[in-house]
Amino acid sequence: MKHTFATVAAVAGLVLAGTVATAPSASAQKIPVGCASPQLINSAPIMYGVGSQTWRIGTITQYWGWCNSAKRNWAHVHLYQGNEAFGLQIAIQTRDWVMHGLKTVNDGRDFTSRPTDTLSVDTRARVSGNFWNGGLATLTPVQVTPWT
Repeated sequence: MKHTFATVAAVAGLVLAGTVATAPSASAQKIPVGCASPQLINSAPIMYGVGSQTWRIGTITQYWGWCNSAKRNWAHVHLYQGNEAFGLQIAIQTRDWVMHGLKTVNDGRDFTSRPTDTLSVDTRARVSGNFWNGGLATLTPVQVTPWT
């Protein structure tokens, strides 16, 4: 009995260690492919309202980091459970209203814009478009972080 308990405990430990070793990092969803070392610039709630009711449905965040050995920034959206992208556009916006790194997302709750070389000018993260929350909904107004 003692030997069986030790064997079961050892196997359970190996399974748990293997699960932890292969589980994706929670922050991996915030980082575009080819990028590393994300540094938070700013963030803002994503709000959705109907009539006089308003709900926070997620967060939009702006990061900078190293992408293929170059300093870049990008936007990240996290939608809370029950909400999913369905034609959301995410980008870094400059004061001339140009969208950099623009990406349209049609599913999922965690996604990023493409990395962009806009760190030398004022920028903000921006998300607009449609999402699904049991029915089709539109972000109005456009949701943004503060200017940097």
